[in-house]
Amino acid sequence: MIKKLILIVCSLVMSASSGFTQEYNLEEAMRLASPNENHQRLETDFGGSWTYDMITNMEGRKLSGVGSSNNNMILGGRFMLFNAEGTMLGMNVKSITIIGYDNALEKYTMIGMDELGTYYITAEGTYDVLTKTYTLDGSYVEPVLKRQQNYKFVFEVSDASHPVGKVLFENEQGGWDEIMTMTYTRN
Repeated sequence: MIKKLILIVCSLVMSASSGFTQEYNLEEAMRLASPNENHQRLETDFGGSWTYDMITNMEGRKLSGVGSSNNNMILGGRFMLFNAEGTMLGMNVKSITIIGYDNALEKYTMIGMDELGTYYITAEGTYDVLTKTYTLDGSYVEPVLKRQQNYKFVFEVSDASHPVGKVLFENEQGGWDEIMTMTYTRN
């Protein structure tokens, strides 16, 4: 009821504004604001408690780490919050990642933050039903080198008890280097 009231108020405000020339479709707004099977997929694939083993490949050196993640749906089932803590690059690191599905864009979206920086990253992409793989693309300005870095997050969930997450960076030749692989185990 409150959600409907908020949408009605928003539609009245937008209708009253001089720059709003279209008729606002409240039913479409409600549909776009509602969780659906794409959000349920996030709950099924990522919800619960996990441990992970991680391999980081930085400049030809391979470093290993371990960690845990507690993941739960937030904001009425619209977003999955990953709350993780583990070792990375020899340090204990906490991170927060939020993944959702944007009904209007018809894409999965992500925002991530961790204790290795004061910036955040974003990505968006799709889910392949046949391979059971999420692929999200993004870019950021690397803070030390001050250059744009394109990246991919690939989540392979074909093994529901042991999904694999990969981070790939685009290299100078236009190819992709796998810099991190995380193998999860559901608790």
